[in-house]
Amino acid sequence: MVHILKKIHWSNYLIFVFAFVLLLLGSFAELLQGPPLLPSQIGQLVQNPLIPQQFEKLTKVKITNKRGTFQFQNLSKDKDLLGPWAMTKPTYIRPKKDLIDNLVGSLIELSIKAIHPLDPINLASFSLDKPLYSITFENNSFQKIELNFGLINPIDNTTYFMINGQDWIYQTSLPPATLESSDALDFISNHVFAFNSQQVTSLEVQKSPFNTPSLKIIKEGDIWLDGTTKDLLNTLKATNFINEFIEIRSYMILDRLDEEQKQELDQYLEKPLYLIKIGTANKTESFYLTELVERIGNLKFEKGKSYILYKEENLFPLVIQSDFYNILNNITKTLK
Repeated sequence: MVHILKKIHWSNYLIFVFAFVLLLLGSFAELLQGPPLLPSQIGQLVQNPLIPQQFEKLTKVKITNKRGTFQFQNLSKDKDLLGPWAMTKPTYIRPKKDLIDNLVGSLIELSIKAIHPLDPINLASFSLDKPLYSITFENNSFQKIELNFGLINPIDNTTYFMINGQDWIYQTSLPPATLESSDALDFISNHVFAFNSQQVTSLEVQKSPFNTPSLKIIKEGDIWLDGTTKDLLNTLKATNFINEFIEIRSYMILDRLDEEQKQELDQYLEKPLYLIKIGTANKTESFYLTELVERIGNLKFEKGKSYILYKEENLFPLVIQSDFYNILNNITKTLK
C-alpha cells in the first residue's frame, strides 16, 4: 500500500512539472510572436526610417492640413530637390526659396524616441486616425511616400507619425516647423511666376479679344527672335525684359472672400484684358490679367495701381501692382 501511494505521489509530481514546463514554453512562444520586425532587424527600428535616397528626383509634394490642401510641382528638368518649384494649388505662385529642400531636410533629421505597434488603440490614442496633417511625396517613377502626423505631446515635445504601408508608429522629436496650422501665406514668396528667367523659352502676349498676339518672342539657343517675323532681337534687351517680367510680385492672394466679393470678382475674371503665355522646356503656362481694379465689395486696393492675375484652373487669383501692366504696355519699345 505504501509503495502504491509513493508511485502515485511521484506520478503527480512529474505531471505537474511537465505541465509547468509546457506553460513556460507557451508563454515564451507568445512573447516571440507579434508584428514582424521592420524592416528586418530590431536595431533598425530606432533609426529614422526616412532616408535621403527616398526623396531623390521628386516631382510633386502635397501637404494637407485643416487649412486645406497645398500642392507643389518641381519645374526642374533634372528634378533637382532645389527646383525651382511651383505651388499649383490652391493658386499658382512661386513658393518660398528652399521650402521643399528644408522640409525634406527636417524629416530625414528627425530623432526617433520610441516605436509603437500600428493598431486601432494606438491610432486613436496618437490622433493618427484623424491626422493633424499629412505630406505626400512623389518621384519621377511615380512612387509615393505618404506621412501622417498626429498628436503633439507638449510634455516631452514629441509627435507621432506613420508611413503609409508600414506597421509601426514612430514617436519622434518635433520637426523645426509643424504644419498643422500652416496656410498658403506660410508657403509662398510674393513672386508671381515660379520658374526662373533662364527656363523661359517663349513669351506671347495677346490683348482682348485675343485674336492675334501683340508680342511673340522665342528663344533659340542663346538668341531671341520675333516669333512672327523671325527677326533677330537685341539679345541683351530681350534678356533684361524677361528678367524683369519674371520678377513681378503679388501683394495679395484673394483666398478669403465672402459671397458678395466672389460675385464681383467673377465679373472681372470673365472679361480679362490680357492673355499671357509663357513657355518653358516642359510646357506652356497661360495667365490672364484683368483691367484696373480699385475694390471688390468692401475690399479696397491701392487706387489706380492694382490688377488681378490668375490662371483658369486656380482657385485664388493674385493682386499685382501697375508695374506689370506698364511692362506689358511698353513691350514693343523695350525690345527695339
